[in-house]
Amino acid sequence: MADYVTRILATPAKRTSAGYVVALIYCIFLALIWISPDGPVRAAMFPWSTDSTIALLYFLTNAARVFTYVPQLMAVWRSTDGARDISLFTWGSWVVANATAVAYGAVVIHDLFFTLIAALNLVCCAAVTAVGVQRRRAQR
Repeated sequence: MADYVTRILATPAKRTSAGYVVALIYCIFLALIWISPDGPVRAAMFPWSTDSTIALLYFLTNAARVFTYVPQLMAVWRSTDGARDISLFTWGSWVVANATAVAYGAVVIHDLFFTLIAALNLVCCAAVTAVGVQRRRAQR
């Protein structure tokens, strides 16, 4: 995964792609987490417990999830048929679900780490949805 991010960030031709933007956001996100002396990842790793294992898995799966948006976003962006292969209803529901996760993290549990992950997923889902809507409108 680090090779993929490095390749995207180092290739001038890819700096205008959505992959570059996502890779850059991902790197900034990771840097913010590791800068904190009591960062959630460090706290999740020591001492090792069931809770810390779940926290680490949550971090890893959601960090990897950011990269899964890139192929979908690129496919929708390149679509010439109005992005008919995706369900805007499904992507829109994921936008709403991630928005409620941001609110839950910020207001109910006051967990910055959880809120940042939910916000990053919200932005990615919203990007796919927005491009899909734009492609559908252009098709009409």
